[in-house]
Amino acid sequence: MNGRTQASAATIEQHASRFAEIGDRSQENPRRHQLGRAYITDTLAALGWNVTTEPIELRNAITITDSAKGAFPLTFRRRLHGENLIATRTERTRIVIGAHYDTVAGSPGADDNGSGTSGILEIAEQIAKLGYKPHKRLRFAFWGAEEGGVLGSAAR
Repeated sequence: MNGRTQASAATIEQHASRFAEIGDRSQENPRRHQLGRAYITDTLAALGWNVTTEPIELRNAITITDSAKGAFPLTFRRRLHGENLIATRTERTRIVIGAHYDTVAGSPGADDNGSGTSGILEIAEQIAKLGYKPHKRLRFAFWGAEEGGVLGSAAR
C-alpha cells in the first residue's frame, strides 16, 4: 500500500442518486427515513466501520422548518424523535466529520444533505482503503432531526 488513494466522483454521485431515489427522509416519512439510515449503516459496515445509533428525544420542542417557498414555519412538537449515526474505528475520538441525513417534507434531499452525506461516505471508503490506523481519532456523524432546527447535532 502506498498510503494514497483518490476519491471517486462517480461513487459520490452513486450515493447521492441513491438518496434521491429514497426521497423524502423527513420526520413525517419514517419508512424512508429508516431506508436512509439503513443505507448509511450498511455502506459503512461493509467498509469496516463500527456504526452505533444514538437516539434523540426532545419534549415540547419548537422547530423551524426549511421551506422551498422562502417561509420558515414554526411547529410545536410534544415529542420529537430522531437518531444520530456514529461511525468509528476506535473509542478515542478527536476529529468529527458530520452531515445530516434527514430532509424537509416532500424533498428528495439530493442536494443539501444527500450530497454532504454522500461525500462523507466516500471519505470513509477512502480512509478504509488506506488501512485506517487506530491511533487516528476520527468519527463520522450522520445527524438526524436537523431539519427541525439542528436538533441532532445539538444533542451530541
